[in-house]
Amino acid sequence: MGAYSTKDVRNTDDLEDFFPPTGNYIGEKSNRWSATYFFEQTLFEHEENNKQTFGVFGTLGITDGKGSVSDHFFTLGVGGNSPFKNRMHDQWGIGYFHYSLSDGLNELNIPSIPGVYPGFGMSSAEAGFEGFYEYYFTPWFTLGADIQFISPGIEKYNGLSNTGVTFLGFRSMIKF
Repeated sequence: MGAYSTKDVRNTDDLEDFFPPTGNYIGEKSNRWSATYFFEQTLFEHEENNKQTFGVFGTLGITDGKGSVSDHFFTLGVGGNSPFKNRMHDQWGIGYFHYSLSDGLNELNIPSIPGVYPGFGMSSAEAGFEGFYEYYFTPWFTLGADIQFISPGIEKYNGLSNTGVTFLGFRSMIKF
């Protein structure tokens, strides 16, 4: 899938002129473009139940980086139903994402203003990983676990390093 636009938007390469206010204004950019490729491919299909599958999926994308937060990005993952005969309703997945921030964003370093604004600095990319498993106890009750790790695009906030964060979550579903 591709997109092209002639609409004038704020150019992300000029963001450093805006923070702190310098009297300069963010320039406009027109004639922007992006291209994205989506895919999914089944790798396994149970011979007795064609709804019990798993496979790979992903997205690959690139932009001109002007008026967009990202120059290029991708997501990749594998997931589906459990391949075990007695656990055919269980679902699982793992995935990874990476966003390369556009030049204007990754060069952005906003100083703090004591008592007014904490300030922050950007890195060149944001990336993360996620994995989950959903266990079907019965057709009407499930319990799932999810873990995520994110390496954020903001590398400094209020003078402190921002190296990454891990989330662990649980969920359940009861169908009435």
